[in-house]
Amino acid sequence: MKRSIFFLDNELFDYLHNASIRPSELMQEPFIYKNYSPNKYSQRQYFSNENALRIDFIRQKIEEWKNKDFLNTSEYFYLLASLLESIPFISNIAGTYGAYLKHWDRRALKKIQLSELRIIENKKNNRCFNKNSNELIREISGDMLYIDPPYNSRQYAPNYHILETIAKYDNPLIYGKSGMRPYGDKKSNYCIKDKAANTLIDLIENANFKHILLSYSTEGIISVSEIEDILKKYARDGSYELVKIPYRRYKHTPKDIEHNLYELLFYIHKMKK
Repeated sequence: MKRSIFFLDNELFDYLHNASIRPSELMQEPFIYKNYSPNKYSQRQYFSNENALRIDFIRQKIEEWKNKDFLNTSEYFYLLASLLESIPFISNIAGTYGAYLKHWDRRALKKIQLSELRIIENKKNNRCFNKNSNELIREISGDMLYIDPPYNSRQYAPNYHILETIAKYDNPLIYGKSGMRPYGDKKSNYCIKDKAANTLIDLIENANFKHILLSYSTEGIISVSEIEDILKKYARDGSYELVKIPYRRYKHTPKDIEHNLYELLFYIHKMKK
C-alpha cells in the first residue's frame, strides 16, 4: 500500500482523536450524533454524545481529505476501516446493532480511539469483493473456496445497520426505535428457509474451485443431511468429510444445555464440470 507524506504524519491520528468539535462547526449535518445518541434530536443511545459527534467528525474529515486529493484510494479505505473497527468498542449494545442497551455499558462511555490497523505486505495480488456471492462465484476461480454463509433466519443487514450507515455516510431515511436503514435489497436467501438449500446448490454447482470448505451449524436452517446430499453430488468419490466441533453459544450458558450444539466443517474435492 503506497502511503503519502500526509498519511505518514504521526499527528493525524492525534488530530482526529483530540480536535475540539461542535455540531455547528461540522461541514455537514452530524447524522450519527443527531440519530444515534441521546440529545434534543433523538433518544437512541447507541453512542455517547461525545463519541457520536467524534464519529461524525472523523467520517466527514476522511471524506473531505479524499475529495481534496489528500488521500489516495488505499489510504481512504484504510482510515475508513480504522474508524469502523474502533466503533464496536464504544457501542452501547449487547452484540449487534438491532437494539441498544437501556442502561450505559461502561465501555460505551470510553472515548473512541481509532484502530491503527496493521498492514501486511505478502507480495501477492490481493483482491476483495463486495457482491452477492452467488453472482460473484461465476466470475472467480481458484484452488480453495471457504464458505461461511448465514445459517439462521437473522439477516445481517439490520443487525449491523449503523456500521453500514457510517461506511456509506449517505444520510438514509431511517425508521423505527432502532433507527434502521432500509435493507430490502440486502436480504440474504441463506436466511430464508425455503430458499437457503437451493441457493447453496447454486453456489456449489457454479464454484470453479478444486477444494471446498463449508462452515455451518447444527442450528442451521439447512439440515446436516441436506448439506451432505448437496456436497456429495459435486464431490469426487470418497472426498466428502465432516468434522463436528462442539461450542457454546454464550460463555455463561450451562454446558448441559448445549451439548448438541456444534460448528460443522464440511469438505469436498469437487469434480470437474
